[in-house]
Order: sequence, then C-alpha cells, then structure tokens
Amino acid sequence: MSATNNGLLILVRILLSFMFIMSGFGKLTDPAGTAGMISGAGLPAADLLAYAAGLYELVAGLFILVGFQTKITAWTIALFCVFTGLVFHTGTVAIEGWPEGALGWINTLN
Repeated sequence: MSATNNGLLILVRILLSFMFIMSGFGKLTDPAGTAGMISGAGLPAADLLAYAAGLYELVAGLFILVGFQTKITAWTIALFCVFTGLVFHTGTVAIEGWPEGALGWINTLN
C-alpha cells in the first residue's frame, strides 16, 4: 500500500471512531432522549437499551481508534447500523412502531 493509502485509512479510522465515540458519549450523558426514541419505536426496556447502545458505540469507537479487533468490530458496527437503520429510519417502523411486537419487522420484509 502506498503512503497516501495508509494516510487515508488512518484518517478514515480516526473519523469513524470519533463519530461513534461522540455518539456513544452523547447517549450516556443524556439517556432520556435516546430512551424516548427507543420507546417510541415500540421496543421494551428503553432505558436499558439506551445505556447499552451508548456503551456499545463508545467501546466500538475506541476499539476502531486503537486498532483492537478491527475486523470483528467493523462487522458489529455494520450490523448495528443496519439494525438501527431499519428500526429508526424507515418510515413504517419509525413512525408507527413495531407491527405485532418487537419481532414484527420480519413481517414487513415479506
């Protein structure tokens, strides 16, 4: 790899980790806002999930920053982003909540 590619990879790693670290820190310092969004989507245990999401984002961001288990961490971040995207950023689920409970999103895929 060239020096330019290495520099770009380091920059992307720093920016990605900063994004997740700041997001996780925000969720941990203001869990009520995140819990409100989670309960609005119809998920149970919103307070617990808010803290869990914040802790996950903070730790995953730190793992990416320091280069610890980067492949595994990157895959878990990708799955986390797909899941949260489906839950909170698609029209039906984000606005109307889960159809038929928390696993009802499977029916929306059919």
